[in-house]
This record gives sequence, C-alpha cells and structure tokens, in this order.
Amino acid sequence: MSKRSTAQLVGPFEDALAKAEWFPDEVRQLAPAALGDCLAQHFKAPGNRDARGTRSSVKQDAGRTVGHLVGAIRSAGVHPDSNVRTRAKKLVRSVQRLEFSELAVRSSRFRGYVNKVGRSREERKRRARRKTIQIDDCLGLTELNSSDQLQAAGRALGLCTARRDGFGRPCFEELRDGSTSFYRLDGDSGPVGLLSMDVDSRRIQEASGPDNCDLAIRGKTARRILQKLNASADDVEAFSKVGAFSEFRERMPRTDPLVHGEQQHWVWCFTTERLQTLILCRWDGRRATWSRFERQYGRGNAWVEGCHHDGAMTQGLLLELLIECPAVYTAIRDGFDVEARQA
Repeated sequence: MSKRSTAQLVGPFEDALAKAEWFPDEVRQLAPAALGDCLAQHFKAPGNRDARGTRSSVKQDAGRTVGHLVGAIRSAGVHPDSNVRTRAKKLVRSVQRLEFSELAVRSSRFRGYVNKVGRSREERKRRARRKTIQIDDCLGLTELNSSDQLQAAGRALGLCTARRDGFGRPCFEELRDGSTSFYRLDGDSGPVGLLSMDVDSRRIQEASGPDNCDLAIRGKTARRILQKLNASADDVEAFSKVGAFSEFRERMPRTDPLVHGEQQHWVWCFTTERLQTLILCRWDGRRATWSRFERQYGRGNAWVEGCHHDGAMTQGLLLELLIECPAVYTAIRDGFDVEARQA
C-alpha cells in the first residue's frame, strides 16, 4: 500500500489527536507517526497481500481499527464514565509500542466495552424514568424500563421473560428498540400480571397472569387500566371477556336489558366514519358473556367477529339470536339509526 494511502488512514487519527488537549504533547506528536509505521509494517506482511498488493479486506479492517482509535481519543476526554476515559488513554498511548494486529484486538475490545457501558447507563436512566400508576386500592401498574426489570418480572410470574433467550428474546428486543412498553401489574401480595403494549398504536398485545394463566381482573378494573394507559385491548382475552372494550374506556353508556327466555341481553351500537361496532352482553343467571362485532359502514356489509375468547358469539350465533329474539334485532337496528343521525 502506498505511503499516500497510509497517510489517508492515519489522517483522521492525527487530526483528532491534535485537538485532544487532554493528552501530553509527546503523545500528540509521536503517536501519529508510530501508527503510520505500524500500518506500513502490517500491510507488508506476506499474509496480508496478494498479486495486486494489500488485500482489500485488510484495508477495511485497518480503517475500522483506526476508527476505534479516533473514538478512543474522544472518549478519553469527554466520556462520562471514568473507567472508559482511563482505558481510552491507555489504548491511545499503546499505539507507540504495539504491533498493529495486537492494536486491532485491543481497540475492538475497547469498542465493545464502551458499548457495554453505554447500555448499562441507558438501563439506569430507564429505571429512573419508570412510571407507577395506581389503578385502585389494591392494584397498581409499574412500567418496566430495563431488561433487568423485565427479566425479574418474568421470574416472579413464571413467564418467558425469565430468560433473555428463546421465547423471551423478542420481548427484550422490543423493549430495547422502544417499540413496546411493558407494565407489571402489582397486587397487595406482589406481582399478579404482565402487560405489553405497542407504543405507536397504544394497543395491548398480551396480558399474562402467573405461569401464563389468564390474567384475572374485573371489568371495572380492566377498563380503568385502559383509561390510565390510554390504550385499547379489544381482542385480548383478559380484557374482552370482561367487556373492557375501547368504546367503554371513558364510560359505559347505560342501556336497558332485553329479556329472551331465561337470558338477558344488553346491546351497544357505535358508528364512526368508516366502521360500525356492535357490542353485546348476555347474562344467563350465572355469568356475563361479552361479544363484539365490527363491519365497514353500511348495512350491506357482513359483521366480523371482533373478539375470540371462550363464550364470545360467532357470526352464526349472532344470526340465531337476531332470528329468535326480535327485540335484540330491533335494538340493533334502532341503535345504528340513532348513531347515524348523530354522526
């Protein structure tokens, strides 16, 4: 490799060192020339050359190493971690006595150490920023802002995030890139559940109880969670089975029950510019069962099942109900007529 090419590689190192007042004059004056000699010897080694001269891969590796050294010069003066600053100064001084192959190894290790320190600092910042949200007298949400917190919650609840590999790995990746928020649901005796929410859409993605069992929460509590997080969870079983739909996040409109044999039915109709939503609650004397349907605006479009928990009505069961209970049919028809007039 020509002297000119070597000088081009050394140039950024020399420029950065000339501005680094935190290094003694001896290092600032001698280290660039030492790096140039080091590179020249490295490029002349038989294993680093082919018929056309220095191998391109060797040049690329050398450029990467010089980049790490330039980073070390800056870190030595401005990095907030004192250990990083000490290691950076030691690495830059070693340019005057090490062969390039050893210098490449040490600079790569230094870059890895800086990255590790950066991740640790970010973890600490996240912990300081985490929110706690009181849901009621017995339950609260704690935002999990670090991998350590998410793993600890997984261990306490017996979930996949107890490990950072395997099934739990995507959760940690989503936490690091900021696409998903995680919340631990705490009761009087400790953690009782874990929620994950897509940050952009504000949709709850999963709601898990201990050992991946269903998260056991009442409808009022579930709706309050959605309200506090400004979130929706229309097809998440823990929420949909207790009627915690986004339409009820602020309040549940009052409606009268419709009697059909030994059952009672409540009907809610909602209309937006593009979508009609039908919510039904059935009481059979023992428990309430919730169902939700959606369709594109217009009477001719078919209803699509909007939740799929055990007991939720299918399209077929909805049709049977409309045929067998005219009062429900009438309530739905009139409900959407009113919504259409108000829209």
